[in-house]
Amino acid sequence: MMIERGFDGFPVGGITFLQELMENNNRPWFAQNRARYKDALEAPAKLFLSEVERELMRCFDEAFTGKIFRLHRDLRFSKDKTPYNSHLRMAFFPGADAHAGQGFYFSLEPEGFVLGGGATGFSPSGLDRFRHQLLDQTQGPAIDSLVSGLVQNGYRLEPAELKRVPAGFEKDHPHAVLLRRKSLTLWRDFTGHQGLIGRGAVGFCMKVFQELHPLLRFLNAP
Repeated sequence: MMIERGFDGFPVGGITFLQELMENNNRPWFAQNRARYKDALEAPAKLFLSEVERELMRCFDEAFTGKIFRLHRDLRFSKDKTPYNSHLRMAFFPGADAHAGQGFYFSLEPEGFVLGGGATGFSPSGLDRFRHQLLDQTQGPAIDSLVSGLVQNGYRLEPAELKRVPAGFEKDHPHAVLLRRKSLTLWRDFTGHQGLIGRGAVGFCMKVFQELHPLLRFLNAP
């Protein structure tokens, strides 16, 4: 009888693999170390994804679909021809669509890890809805306050994509900074990997996702 293996944290060997891949980003090296990748990184990543999906369902009473992004880079339109990403990234989207635009995000990096939540890029209809939410006398101040609070608590927000408020909106609107955005994702950066080593890794990540859930709920509201 086989006993299903549970997630025990990301092994040091998987983190070391990413660090070494960053210095040896070529196909011959990867081919020689493929077994290490499978055992120390890919296998625990799949277990982590499954446990986070279960915890998201338990905490928010809503199903989330997780996705692990490819380690192989798409080189077709890139000047950088290194074949592999030296990070391991995942996303967790509400519902059954693993390609939705709004969700929670995880990135295991050689020197640390990043957790995030929000919309990495609005669809045209999603952007239109977001902007009209900002115009609402109740919703506008609510999302502005939510984002400001997260930033004050140490979350990172990338600069707005647009230099000016889009046409059709007041230039001096109270939420002008948010109106200039085409995405809205808040990130928490961690140096080192202490939070991911051991059984507490899922719980560590879930605390961040719980802090970000009000933002996601707002963005996914009908």
